[in-house]
Amino acid sequence: MADWVALIGERRAGRDEVLERLLAALRAQGVDLGGCVQPSLKAKGEVVGYDLVDLASGRTLPLARPSFEPQLCGYAFEQGSFAWMRAELAQRRPALTILPCAKLEGSGEGHWDALQDALQRPDGLLLLAMRPHSVGRIALCLPDPVDSLEVPCTPEEEAEFTQRLQEHLRSSVSHG
Repeated sequence: MADWVALIGERRAGRDEVLERLLAALRAQGVDLGGCVQPSLKAKGEVVGYDLVDLASGRTLPLARPSFEPQLCGYAFEQGSFAWMRAELAQRRPALTILPCAKLEGSGEGHWDALQDALQRPDGLLLLAMRPHSVGRIALCLPDPVDSLEVPCTPEEEAEFTQRLQEHLRSSVSHG
């Protein structure tokens, strides 16, 4: 079973910026990254939806848009985008899979199936980016994480987490 790590924090607390720096450092080391980020779409300073951006190819798919019949938090979700990401990850099997986790995943939807697939691999590492309110819902359904970082954090804590993540990746390759 693959190991997983958690990056925990609110969006405005700098979690997404920490993730961007972490991904840049790992790419510079030649780490094979897979998974996605889900940037917000804004109009006139207001969030009007979310896209799914594949970390390997840069492909962007619509993920969530406002709806009169919302599934969650006022948004309707494009199930095809979740299915596409799951299929991509199954085909590529990257060394590090990054998946955002929130309320949908906490209820067994969204990226939940892709997350379960990644955990069933004998190798690789899974990084789950989540908000604090999602941790309990998601973590209770999974084996214990091998590491975590809570944001906001100091630059030193961020650097140490990046180094530990690289060590976890080396270990997952040698044991996989």
